[in-house]
Amino acid sequence: MALAAAVVMVGISLVLLGIYGADVAAGGLLPLEDRERGMILGGPALILPFVAFAITWREPSRGLGAMIIASGAMIIVGGIATSGDGGAMGIALAAPGAVQAGIGAIKIWRS
Repeated sequence: MALAAAVVMVGISLVLLGIYGADVAAGGLLPLEDRERGMILGGPALILPFVAFAITWREPSRGLGAMIIASGAMIIVGGIATSGDGGAMGIALAAPGAVQAGIGAIKIWRS
């Protein structure tokens, strides 16, 4: 039961990251400032994979691990892409993305 909930959580995270990236790439289709976009779309997308990992600590799942790695990779790529604008925030986002990818690798390794 917890595994299904965790997969849904990480799926939501991936969708939010996709919307976030598409909005940034399109030049801001959503009526949100950068800060609001980060809080509404980025915040939950960053937190949900950690919660999913925690609630399935003892349950093996390679699929969930791969999804968590994908979420971390999207955060890393987005952080690097936005750091081209000279923003230090983009580089700072690479660290939590790398940690997410790391916990995804741990999830796969433990499976």
